[in-house]
Amino acid sequence: DHDGLQAKDLGSPVLKLIELADAAQRRATQLRSTDPRDADEHQTLFDRLQLAAAALLEEANDDHRRGDSLRELLESEVGQNALNRAVTIRAKTLFNQPLVYRYLEQKWRSEIFDSFAKEGKKLQRWEYFLGWTLATLLLVLEIVFLVPIVALVPPLERYMLFEGGDETGKRREWAALILIDAPIVKFYLETASDIALVLVLTAVPTDALGEYPMAPILLVWIVAAFYWESKQFMDSCNDFGVARGIIIFLSDYFNILDILSLGLTVAAVIAAIAERAVAAVNTTLRAPILHAYALLLVWIRTMRGLLMFQTFFPYINMFFRMLGEDFRKFLVLLIVVIVGFGAAWTKVLGMEAGSAHACLDDFHTREYGAFSPYTQMLEDAVSGAADGFFDCAHEMGVPEGAWTITVLFCIVVVLILLNMLIAMMSATFSEIWEDRDVDFIFSKAQ
Repeated sequence: DHDGLQAKDLGSPVLKLIELADAAQRRATQLRSTDPRDADEHQTLFDRLQLAAAALLEEANDDHRRGDSLRELLESEVGQNALNRAVTIRAKTLFNQPLVYRYLEQKWRSEIFDSFAKEGKKLQRWEYFLGWTLATLLLVLEIVFLVPIVALVPPLERYMLFEGGDETGKRREWAALILIDAPIVKFYLETASDIALVLVLTAVPTDALGEYPMAPILLVWIVAAFYWESKQFMDSCNDFGVARGIIIFLSDYFNILDILSLGLTVAAVIAAIAERAVAAVNTTLRAPILHAYALLLVWIRTMRGLLMFQTFFPYINMFFRMLGEDFRKFLVLLIVVIVGFGAAWTKVLGMEAGSAHACLDDFHTREYGAFSPYTQMLEDAVSGAADGFFDCAHEMGVPEGAWTITVLFCIVVVLILLNMLIAMMSATFSEIWEDRDVDFIFSKAQ
């Protein structure tokens, strides 16, 4: 009965299709190493199920007799569950459909800002300017007066937006005026917070991290940030179980970056407090080096603010993909090579006998003891030079053999591994560049 069909009645079929798409994707992953052809078929099914879900949304949108039925469907409890699950399984085909994309754009900007974007050509210039001025003034007032209150009492936001404070309940009529609820506003408020944190850490000396009032301010700041990270992690675990929830949480590189940067910041503050208590801040490098690493990661963390610029989005995506996937694989191979050649050089240097060859002094790495060949190999791999090993090879009893080992090391690291890394990064660049528009749309859904 088409006339009696309500938007909420389509929510369950949409959610079921998304759940089936999730199952198809997981099955494709399981079969990838044993049955690639069957895996490809399941991956195709994954895309087709997304298109089927989009067709149901189109059906809800086409029937104008039910009013704004698409919005009603997507903002219902089951509709939100479907969208959240689609984001989690990275259902890019669904979010790339024009109907879903338009809804995301509207939700991203909020109702008021979206209405200005749509009606701008129909308004007089002074009406358009006045509307934006009033909306901006309202936003500034909310940031000044409401954001601090909501930050201290997060549940208050639900009561401002929904009757009874239930997110699955009816939205209040004046909820559209709460501009700080708009995703674009929340995103840039978070970006402003990241920038403020990095400026504070840059400006404050290491010894001041352990003093009042900087230490308690930073600790409260970081604890609040960890609260939101833990909330996101718990939501993933509640929806998909602990094991898969951890995988989903760590699949976002910014989550990993947040944990590392915030953790190092806390460690730097605690170390500065401990060293200040024993008057050791000027004689130990623990607090300054922790401060340095935290500062480096927090600066990288500010890249998140550029994700909403379509020009920068693919390059930031490339940066983290290359660092988290390509370089990680290269690093595993490099470690195996370094351990192998380092073990070979321990034989050449005669280190097991306790009387290492005198040329080891040229390496300037005696403080590493038995690890001297390995650390020198790593330094040479990074710098692209192996002068110490070549010089030492000429002083060996069998210089040809030692010289050959060093040449092989240079060939494997400089010619093979480094060019392999360049090829891997080139493939990643091509893949991301080809899908940059789809990925940008999906990032807004996230």
